[in-house]
Amino acid sequence: MLFKRLAIATVLLSIICITTTKTATANDLIIVSTKATYEASQEWVDFLTLNEVPVQHITPQEFDKYKKEPYIVVMGGLDEPGGIKTLAVEILAEDELEYVSQKGNGEIYFK
Repeated sequence: MLFKRLAIATVLLSIICITTTKTATANDLIIVSTKATYEASQEWVDFLTLNEVPVQHITPQEFDKYKKEPYIVVMGGLDEPGGIKTLAVEILAEDELEYVSQKGNGEIYFK
């Protein structure tokens, strides 16, 4: 249930980014997630591809090579094995990390 909410929120975020940014398709949308999270989000990825949004999946461990890209979505649970917790600690301020760690606050977060 939580993953489904996260996926829906991420889709909405992507739609907002795509519709409000004229150059959104000029660069790949970098999706940072574990393989399991990415595979579970395949319907969303297919939606993006169908709408001509170039997508590139990377793991949290590969983030350093892509962190200056203009369009990045980080997906997954903080407690997911091999997941985004280390990355979240790196990119979020302490108060932001505390906020998304609270029940009900981590479904979608814009930065």
